[in-house]
Amino acid sequence: MLTERLNALESKTENLQNSAIVSENTEVKKPTPSSKSWSDRVTFTADFRDRYEYIDQQRRDIRQRDRVRLRAQFGMQVSNNLGFTMGLATGADDPVSTNQSLDGSFTTKDVRLDLA
Repeated sequence: MLTERLNALESKTENLQNSAIVSENTEVKKPTPSSKSWSDRVTFTADFRDRYEYIDQQRRDIRQRDRVRLRAQFGMQVSNNLGFTMGLATGADDPVSTNQSLDGSFTTKDVRLDLA
């Protein structure tokens, strides 16, 4: 009876040693992009331009103006298959240009949704 118990304990010890060797050889899974920190998945970009224009056309008055453009974009990788981007830009009545003329003294200027 004592020999049987000793044999059983020896076989359990062998099994535990073999499982420890197998677990040492298995690779650890690398984290997926969705498990990254939120600060690693968020991007922010912006640019600013200031331009002075002097327009002298025949048979027209000379025009001088100062124009600015500000664009800002925020993006986030939500998961491996899903991303989100939103951008804001200056702009007035022209749907094509994001330039804003600095005229009208100290009036407020428009900021609009540029990208979504």
